[in-house]
Amino acid sequence: MSWTLAQVGTYTLATPQGMPLLLCVVLGVVLITAWLTSSVLMLRGSLSFNSQAARASAPMAIALVCINTLAFAALLATVLDIKNSTTHIERAVLVTKGTTPEMLATFENHIQLHSNGKYTQRWFDLKSELQLDDAQHIPSPSLLAHAIGDMTELVVLGDGLSPAQWQTLFLATDNWGTPENSKVGVTFMPSAETLGIVNISWQKQLQIGQALHIRGALSGESDSEENEDDEAPSGVKSYILQLVSPSGEVEQEISLRRGEAFSLVTHPKAAGQWRYPLRLRDKSSNALLEENDIALSVSQNDSLSAPLSSAQINTALRTAIWQSAPSFETKHLKEWISASGNAVNVTTQISQDAYLRQYINQPTPDASTVTPIQQDDHFYPAKTLAGIDILFMDGRGLNNLSKDQTLRLQQAVEGGLGLFLFADSNLVSEDTRDLTKRLNLPVLREDKQAADEFTIVYPKQFVLRAAQALPAPTDLTLRVGAFRFDDEEAETLLVAPNGRSLVKRHSQGLGQVAITLLPRTYEWKLNQTNGEYERLWHYLIEHIARNSSANYWLNEPTSGPVFERSHGDACLRIASKNHNFEVSMDYVQRPSNELEQQPLILNQRPEQPNIACAHYWPESSGWHRISASTPQNSQPNSTKITRGVSNAITAQQYRYVYSLDSWLAAQQAAKHWASHGVADAPAKTNLRPLNVTLNKGAPFAMLVLLLSALWLIRRLR
Repeated sequence: MSWTLAQVGTYTLATPQGMPLLLCVVLGVVLITAWLTSSVLMLRGSLSFNSQAARASAPMAIALVCINTLAFAALLATVLDIKNSTTHIERAVLVTKGTTPEMLATFENHIQLHSNGKYTQRWFDLKSELQLDDAQHIPSPSLLAHAIGDMTELVVLGDGLSPAQWQTLFLATDNWGTPENSKVGVTFMPSAETLGIVNISWQKQLQIGQALHIRGALSGESDSEENEDDEAPSGVKSYILQLVSPSGEVEQEISLRRGEAFSLVTHPKAAGQWRYPLRLRDKSSNALLEENDIALSVSQNDSLSAPLSSAQINTALRTAIWQSAPSFETKHLKEWISASGNAVNVTTQISQDAYLRQYINQPTPDASTVTPIQQDDHFYPAKTLAGIDILFMDGRGLNNLSKDQTLRLQQAVEGGLGLFLFADSNLVSEDTRDLTKRLNLPVLREDKQAADEFTIVYPKQFVLRAAQALPAPTDLTLRVGAFRFDDEEAETLLVAPNGRSLVKRHSQGLGQVAITLLPRTYEWKLNQTNGEYERLWHYLIEHIARNSSANYWLNEPTSGPVFERSHGDACLRIASKNHNFEVSMDYVQRPSNELEQQPLILNQRPEQPNIACAHYWPESSGWHRISASTPQNSQPNSTKITRGVSNAITAQQYRYVYSLDSWLAAQQAAKHWASHGVADAPAKTNLRPLNVTLNKGAPFAMLVLLLSALWLIRRLR
């Protein structure tokens, strides 16, 4: 350890390394005393003559004191450490796709003008289109950290890195932190923005009848700033976006300007794997600027069959009713469900803190097992909610739940519980706005003019096969409450002949949440409408209750395309805990067009035991089929996936993988966004200080020279 005595600019005077402080003080006192004593003796010896002689010898005395002082300074420089602190930058420059020679020249000029201190700079090329002689080619961002080694600054030129690439890069290092909280200085110089569609999203898997929602935006600045590459004045829509059907017909066409968002809606008409071309054209010349496919897999819905009675409902159905007051609707519904032996749990609030509970087709819980906490919290505990397939509630009962109870309900729905709500004024109040978002409820609005009577129509998307026809239309009407749905994204389960939605649902995790505008369906039951009441409620329950008997793949996220050689997750919802699945992914290998099969490994989620996910990195573009099969008559230790009767496929899903040559504007926008986010992190360039100790040879030589001069002057006098 050393002690700093003085600092002038970049130079620091410190005690010798390892010398104790007390010894430094003693040595300092001795040296200063020696210098003062020697200087005084020299002055006395030179001025000890008469006044005239003293005046003549004064210059000599001053010269001797100066030489002595310089000798003392040289002695200090010899004994003490003099360090020069400089900064050094170790910069890595990553050249990515989109970098131009002009960008390189601008970067070099910027470095020469703004660099502080010394630096070393190395170049790395990540699939850029330039020929750089002094750059090291890096095939993957994960290898960049190993190639660079220890560095203080990273400069990224061009399109940059995608979010996944940034994550991979930071995971490959130990001291870089995270992309959100980088510990190294990152500078990003973006490439010119590509004209095309960005921020694109759509559903990758649908069922027949469900609407396909396509959302995105045209790249570029908004109309607040006129773009240099747009010859048209600001505000003029200079581009046309066309959605083309798989058969080649233009289904929709809209005009766009730079930076404008858009939303397109269409309804696939048949099951299968389809691609809808999305074309961007110049409005004035009709030139095609960009074309990409919207790929999706449409499947049949096996929910609706011929008219059914209540006796045909699965006797394992577990139902609960939570209501703020008794109602005829829930009374008759309870009777119909329980008539076939289904368990029904009814809780009715009869006063502020009093509840009436009914347990039908199930044992009544022992009162002695109820804890004090459960006595104060009247709503169903999490364990009870996990054993319920469908929960009926009125709006007031939902609104009266506490925050903890609402969170418990939300977690149960996300775990697969079906929630069915009867619309009332509580669902449209300002107090339920946060509740609506948390539970993803279909949005309602109150309309006093909306109260009416309608016949009902079952949407055509719920026909399973051609042999299964829709239920025969009926002339019977039902009263509709004074509400309207204000949610275009929610799926319609029942509709009036004039197109007005009567029942809508949303998916929330593994469960479904639905709202009905039909408050008096029991009138059909009282009027003995030839099974129409039974058909209606069987249909609704089947679409909302917990799906506890099927294994199925969860849908892909709607956010953006999936590209080849990128990470993907396929998650399987498992009906039974005792499962043994063999999972594989089938695809056509390009360019050989050979059918390949890749085994996948399922891993259960710790927080959701009924969800197991497989990771994959597709190597080829095109359609991929992911299948989960139950092995039959196979060897216990065999890892080979076989076809035919030995494996029974229980769940399969089609997914489309895009080539890296598609969606260029969307890829660039995602890379720009991620790279700007890392560069805007609070971390700055880490200027590494270099402390260089000066060589003591020169001070020692000066000390010897000055002492020799003093000795020579003394001998000559």
